[in-house]
Amino acid sequence: MTKTMSVTRYGGSLLLLFLTLSVSAEVYKWRDEHGRTHYSDQPPSTGEVQTLTMPEKTDAHSNDPSGSLDNYRTRLKQIADTLQQSRLSKEKEQLDSERKVAERAKKCAEMAAQLKFMESISRFYDVNAQGERVFLSDDEGKKIRNKASDLYRQGCGG
Repeated sequence: MTKTMSVTRYGGSLLLLFLTLSVSAEVYKWRDEHGRTHYSDQPPSTGEVQTLTMPEKTDAHSNDPSGSLDNYRTRLKQIADTLQQSRLSKEKEQLDSERKVAERAKKCAEMAAQLKFMESISRFYDVNAQGERVFLSDDEGKKIRNKASDLYRQGCGG
């Protein structure tokens, strides 16, 4: 029985040492072909990989196998918090990107409607200081339409 306890204690110490050492290794993050996010201490053989910066070990987190389980749990929580912050940051970037795409689509739809309206107008006018309409020449109207069309192509690709 004493031999079993000694082996168990020795094996447990080695396991704790291994787990503590593996926690301080580099962590890699990547997406597979199905869009799932993976984390590992080994980078994949292909694809885009992001190396995550993990919190530094403090003196309380030594590699001493007799160290407390609370220290180990604290270290794991720090890593989990870092991964959570990374995930939240990526989600925020994705939402910002989607919002910008939606805003651009809305702006392009408004510009397309304005271009269509400009095509239906036969003459453009300005309002002078006295509040009177001053009609522009056909050439000036054509310049206004061309400028609006160029802005639409530059901003919307259409």
